[in-house]
Amino acid sequence: MTDTMKLVRRGYSAADAARSETLFTVANGTFGLRGDYEERAGCFHKGTYINGFFDSEPIVYGESAFGYAKEHQTLLNVPDPKNVELTVNGHPFSLDSGTVASFSQTLDFRSGLMTRLVDWIAPDGTCVRIRSERLVPFTRSTCAAIRYDVTVTGHAGDSGHADDSGQTGDRQPVTVRIESAVDASVRNLSAEDDPRVGAKFSSAPLLIDRLSAVPAETDGFDVVSFGAHTRNSGLLLAGTVLSRYSVFEAGGAHTADAVDVCDATEVAAEAEFTDSGECSVCGGRGCIARTFSLAAGQSVRLEKFISYDTARRSDSASNKKQSGSRNGEPQDGTQTGEQDAPLAAFAMVHASEAASAGFPALCREQRAYLDDFWRTAAVSIGADSESERAVRFSLFHLLQSAGKDGRTSIAAKGLTAEGYEGHFFWDSEAYVCPVFTYLKPSVAASLLRFRIGTLPAARERAAQMNAAGALFPWRTIDGAETSAYFPAGTAQYHINADIMFALNRLLTAVPGGAGIPERDTAELAAETARMWMSLGSYIPEKGGRFCINEVTGPDEYTACVNNNAYTNLMARENLRISAALCAHAGSGVSEAERESWLRAADSMYVPYDAASGVYPQDDSFMEKAPWDFAGTPPDHYPLLLHYHPLVIYRYRVLKQPDLVLAQFLLPDQFSLAEKIRNFRFYEPYTTGDSSLSHCIQSIMACEIGDGDKAERYFRRTVAMDIADEHGNTRDGIHTACMAGSWMALVYGFAGFRDYGGKWRFAPQLPRSWTSLSFSLLLRGQRLTVEILPDSVTYSLGSPDAAERPPESASSFIPALSFFHRNRAVTLRCGESRSFSLRSELKAVLCDLDGVITDTAELHYQAWQKIANRYGLHFDRAVNEKLRGVSREASLELILAHNRRISVSSGGEEWTPERIKRAAAEKNGVYVSLLENLGPADILPGIAPLFTELRERGIKIILASASANAPEVCRRLGITERFDAIVDPASVKMMKPEPDIFLAAAALAGVWHTDCVGIEDAQAGIDALNAAGIKSVGIGAALRGADLTVCDTSLLEYRRLAELF
Repeated sequence: MTDTMKLVRRGYSAADAARSETLFTVANGTFGLRGDYEERAGCFHKGTYINGFFDSEPIVYGESAFGYAKEHQTLLNVPDPKNVELTVNGHPFSLDSGTVASFSQTLDFRSGLMTRLVDWIAPDGTCVRIRSERLVPFTRSTCAAIRYDVTVTGHAGDSGHADDSGQTGDRQPVTVRIESAVDASVRNLSAEDDPRVGAKFSSAPLLIDRLSAVPAETDGFDVVSFGAHTRNSGLLLAGTVLSRYSVFEAGGAHTADAVDVCDATEVAAEAEFTDSGECSVCGGRGCIARTFSLAAGQSVRLEKFISYDTARRSDSASNKKQSGSRNGEPQDGTQTGEQDAPLAAFAMVHASEAASAGFPALCREQRAYLDDFWRTAAVSIGADSESERAVRFSLFHLLQSAGKDGRTSIAAKGLTAEGYEGHFFWDSEAYVCPVFTYLKPSVAASLLRFRIGTLPAARERAAQMNAAGALFPWRTIDGAETSAYFPAGTAQYHINADIMFALNRLLTAVPGGAGIPERDTAELAAETARMWMSLGSYIPEKGGRFCINEVTGPDEYTACVNNNAYTNLMARENLRISAALCAHAGSGVSEAERESWLRAADSMYVPYDAASGVYPQDDSFMEKAPWDFAGTPPDHYPLLLHYHPLVIYRYRVLKQPDLVLAQFLLPDQFSLAEKIRNFRFYEPYTTGDSSLSHCIQSIMACEIGDGDKAERYFRRTVAMDIADEHGNTRDGIHTACMAGSWMALVYGFAGFRDYGGKWRFAPQLPRSWTSLSFSLLLRGQRLTVEILPDSVTYSLGSPDAAERPPESASSFIPALSFFHRNRAVTLRCGESRSFSLRSELKAVLCDLDGVITDTAELHYQAWQKIANRYGLHFDRAVNEKLRGVSREASLELILAHNRRISVSSGGEEWTPERIKRAAAEKNGVYVSLLENLGPADILPGIAPLFTELRERGIKIILASASANAPEVCRRLGITERFDAIVDPASVKMMKPEPDIFLAAAALAGVWHTDCVGIEDAQAGIDALNAAGIKSVGIGAALRGADLTVCDTSLLEYRRLAELF
């Protein structure tokens, strides 16, 4: 059975190194060890990172302007403590020399261990097995540990050299030399043509103040330590690496998959130390080498215990260094060493504590921490082990990458590499926070506490930008704006709303906000709202609506526009959330100020195109020409690397979902019909050049009922890093996309929505899966959701404290309420409820003309009279095209027909007002023709069908585009037969758009997939199909109906029910 809690790389290929180094990173949210090899040979980039540890460099602009960001900030690649160099009988170990007999690399999501196992044959035929293990404990934020075993397994000339016992003959002992080092010569990668990659330092950003190597005198630890400071950012770093060795007999099979490293048995054996330790501090490397004489079957083990501790210089030093130190010396007159001493002591204490605990104990601590995490976070996907592994891999990396101290956040590339310079973006709140809100709320709270802690810098930035309140930076490490390209950086003001939206979600799911003080939430709420009030204006030309101009939404291929719909919608949400959170005594916000926020929210302008029924992305989007996708070579994606921004901005093209993202986050602000329309409108223009794109497309494809498309987008999401979808995994993981993998499962296939203080589920399982299960923490309780092809089960965890995560105890309540589709559900602790997902006939949605009665002849006569009045050509062929079409749209079709045949349309211009007037005239004629209509005009089969539907409890809803439908029903004597009649004026778009049928399903109180619609017009069939509702067509000429009958006499309950 496939173990989906591990990522395993088997077989060595030098070409895999760069990508694998990223994938096999281990970290704890503070300290990260890139998954490069211990030896320097064969590595793409040796990386070691500390969250938030950066240096700055002035941004050089050809032409600067007021308010531009002043400094680059770049996460530093700090001295490498992983370095181990091995020689066997004088031959340096390298995967590119000698012979690699076997190779595997494993990242274990349960244990948090990265393990590498290599069987290597040295050039002289000596066979050794190298097993290295590393972990970065979640429980010890500054620490890491490495265990490195070398076992002599024999000689290539011995027939039995592959036997792990190694007892193959009387060969001479093997000389094994191990060099344990800290390599301070490492550097950041330099910037390339790709603006997303590389540092921009003009000089070394990290200056080493001391580097020493002290060998152990007896059985103690070899010690390599260093102290360093950043050139400009005022940060200090002290590192201590303790190394010790032991020699033991190899104990049987020693493979990455078969041995529990925490319980590996060590058997002491005699071994000859040929020296007392060779020390070297040279070329930026501090190392101590030990040499061993080993017989076949013996092993030597190196254990490294590491602690890297950081601090800021004293306040006085930081205040005096404003312009930066070009020579790297402190600016307060003190020696760096004086400030480094306490930090060095901390590093020694933390490394010593880890060493005293020992590697097995660290493994047990790590396993306990991860067991607690996976108790809630585990996701299971039946019949798709690779997707299951990919999602678990993503969750593990998110946990590794997220800061947990409230002083740092989560970088776009985590702690795996230097892409995007280690910056924090809106990704943290918009994508990552939802994951941790429901899996480990304390981490979500920590990410939000980082924003609260940087409020002073956000206030300064708002003042620079002539705004009130606080404006959070688009990209940052310490809270200052560091985006050098303002159109796709600072202009993304929506980050304020993204932060508040994430905070509100946490407050809803975890009462008390997982420990965030109420005064902090109120302060953040007030300052973000004040920014919007100063940014927007009431514009008379927009009907006095509140408008927000010159902004950029999530789509970075459309920049600096007026009234970006996502921005305006989220700003409205921000204002309403802020008003609610500040409505408490002591918030410092007056009632008048809160009312001004609510007035702006209620008056917010949101672009809407009535002709298409689509929400334009901004005021100018619909006026742009579409991008020439057919003429764009495949190798010209992403567009940003091949076209000037002005070229991209000129066209209708998206980097990622924008309006579509808004309708996911704010589900109640759009009808399902609008979501369908918007998704289908924007999808052809969406390149997916951003890794944030596919998960949102997957979620919304699920909601509109396109499960196959949702699955395709999901697979692109989960494969982003493992399969290197964008060809840049070497530059770091895509943390937002990893969060998107989980989001696509939970918000997509499970249909979870968390808006307006309510939780809803609308599950649908991909056809290729047999099950999907996951858990969420909601108000302190674990809700487990198990989805099968035909059912879903919701189970609420027992109140037993052992099953409830400790961090949930303070917010525990005895019951939980939510919605399954449109049905309210309440569970008490220990209870489960199951619901069928099989569609079944619960409501019939009927058109009127041609289904219940035939007034087509009356419509024809009325249109003929109007045509004659205005001198228009009209015949029965044209009349056929008007079936299911509204009056004004019908007249547009008649006018278009006349233009095609070059018939004068009455001389006078057909303005919208004239069209409306003529349509009203037609209606008056039609109503006058209804006088003779009666029960005898009901079509055959309809009365008995309605009787049987009523007996079986099936709802009957009239869904006609005709405003005269109630009058027709009255004359037919069937008004009481309907459970409801849709008012066509209540829907925005007529057939063939799905609005009226989805509105009918809502009136019935029935999930739309449990409905069937009966239509006699192609526009009606198309509308039903767009809505995802089973369709019955009356007339053999109709295309795309699930069932076609020649006439209404053939309509029977049995035939309708058989559609499900």
